[in-house]
Amino acid sequence: MYVPENFEATLKEFGEICEREGEPMAEKVRDFILKYVDRHRHGNPQTLIETFDKNGWKHKDRIKGRFIKCDDGSMAELQEDGSYR
Repeated sequence: MYVPENFEATLKEFGEICEREGEPMAEKVRDFILKYVDRHRHGNPQTLIETFDKNGWKHKDRIKGRFIKCDDGSMAELQEDGSYR
């Protein structure tokens, strides 16, 4: 993994924290990756609360192209009118 020079101090501190907690760095990184993939495999799970108002979507341009996984396992895309198809 490439580590930019300006990130080396943070990575070193992360290693020290892991050592203090008795858990290898690699294990924490693997755990993060597994959880991240599990949460995001079907798309980004977040839609900011600011994208809604009492009449529906108020910032459609900020969420254009978002997908959701339907109950039947299919994927639906957010449309301009706020519906999913």
